[in-house]
Amino acid sequence: MVVKRSKITCARDIERFEREASLLASLAHDCVVRPLGLIRSPPTYALVLPLHARGSLFRALHNSGAGLSLRSRASLVADACAAVAHLHERGVVHRDVKPENLVLGTDGLARLVDFGHALVLDVGGLVAA
Repeated sequence: MVVKRSKITCARDIERFEREASLLASLAHDCVVRPLGLIRSPPTYALVLPLHARGSLFRALHNSGAGLSLRSRASLVADACAAVAHLHERGVVHRDVKPENLVLGTDGLARLVDFGHALVLDVGGLVAA
């Protein structure tokens, strides 16, 4: 498990934390991280997430010294696209897709993480998320 603590300095920070937690709980896709739990014990607010021991795509690209095969690259791109498509189907814009926010599972899938900057769209326009 990984505990992602949120920096809470005001009520707005708590609202942001609750929006991210609610958003993550509403998404169900193999390529989107699923929270295992929440910690709401002031002053600690945190998401409990599964540990991805292989780390981020950024780490894999920069620390391994070995390149990724064409098959691996295609698979990672397909996973990222599937995650983003799932979000867009639900009116969610991640706004921070980058190698640091794709974690690599031991099952071979890449999962999108960090929804702190995400926006939820509705028919009438933007709704902060």
